Amino acid sequence: MDLQRKSLLSQVDFTTGKKRNRQTNSLILLFCTQITKKLIQDWFYMLSSTVSDTVVVSARDTDLLLLLVAHLPSMPSANVRMMAGTAARRQFFNIRAISENLPAGSLSALLPFHALTGSDTTSHIQNHSKLSAWKTFQDKHHLLASLGEGELSANKVKDAEKFICAIYNCGHMESLNDARFLLFSKTKKPEALPPTKDALELHIKRVHYQSLVWKQASCQ
Repeated sequence: MDLQRKSLLSQVDFTTGKKRNRQTNSLILLFCTQITKKLIQDWFYMLSSTVSDTVVVSARDTDLLLLLVAHLPSMPSANVRMMAGTAARRQFFNIRAISENLPAGSLSALLPFHALTGSDTTSHIQNHSKLSAWKTFQDKHHLLASLGEGELSANKVKDAEKFICAIYNCGHMESLNDARFLLFSKTKKPEALPPTKDALELHIKRVHYQSLVWKQASCQ
C-alpha cells in the first residue's frame, strides 16, 4: 500500500470506508494533497457505494476539483461539494453548479485543458495564465475534447496546436512555427513567443497521457 493510500484510509472508517458527519447526513471523504490514480479509484469505489444525499470532499488541490467536475455525471450523489481553505476560513465549491456553468459541450475537454495549461504533473504555457487561456477555451474547447481518449493521432496533435495558436492570438494559423515567426516580427522578444512545434508535440504527449489517466479515474 502506497503512502498516499495510507493517508486516505487513515481518515475513514476501516470497516466501511466512510466517515459520517454526526450532525448532518453528509458523507465526508478526506483526501491527502498528493493525488494518484489508485487514490482516485479508491475514492470512486467508496462514493459509488454511499447512499448519502450530500458528499463533501476535503482537499486543497485544483487537479481534484476538476476531476470532481469532469466525473460528476457518473456520481450517484446529486450534491457534491469540495471543502477547501483553512480551519479559520473554509470554502465550499458546489461541483454541480460549476459543471452547469461550463460552456455547452465542453466537459470532455476540461481535463485536457487543465493538463495543457499546467497541472501538478504538466508544465504551463509561457506568459499565459489559465484565466487568459480560458477565454480561448470557451470558443475552441472542441479542439481538446479527444485528448486522453484512445491513441494520440496526428489530428489530435494538430487540433491542440491550433488551440495554442489561438491562445497567442494567432487563431487564423495552424502552425505554431508560423505563429512564432509572425509574433517575433512584431515584438522582437523571444520570451513572448510560444514553444516550438517540436517542444509542443512532446508537451501534448504528456498532456494526452495525463488526460488518459484522469478520464479513466472512475474505472476499477
